[in-house]
Order: sequence, then C-alpha cells, then structure tokens
Amino acid sequence: MSQLEMFIEEPFSILLKNMETATRRYDAIVMVVSGLHFTCDLHAGPGGDRQLRIISKLAERAGSEVRAHGALLSRLEAATAEAAA
Repeated sequence: MSQLEMFIEEPFSILLKNMETATRRYDAIVMVVSGLHFTCDLHAGPGGDRQLRIISKLAERAGSEVRAHGALLSRLEAATAEAAA
C-alpha cells in the first residue's frame, strides 16, 4: 500500500492527545486531513469546552469521530453532554 493510498483510506480524523515538549506538557487537538497533521492547544476551562463542542460537530459532519482516552475522553463527553442539555 502506498502512502497516498494509506492517506485516502482515512482522509479525516481528530485526536485529543497529551503532548510534551522540553519545556511544557499540554493537551492538544490534532486534526489529520489526508495525512497532514494540524495541531493546536486545547484550552483549559470554558474556552476548551467550546473547542471540544466545535470539533465534535466537525467530526460528526465529516462522518468521523473524535478519538480520545482517559481524562481527555471524560472531558470530551462532559463538554458534549453539556451542549446537548
């Protein structure tokens, strides 16, 4: 399988990840579009909850899902449940 075929197989995904650099640890949103990775910081508090609601809607419209685990999954579920209420 070529790299292009691999990218076409899953053209769009969103991941919530714990990231780390030499100077800091942070949570990030990683959006993958045809193999290109776009990353931004996931904010703390209400701003981050808004980001989570936005990416959840974006993934739904694209026929995908947001991948997360642990505390990030719990935070995603809480933010999307809050929007549904």
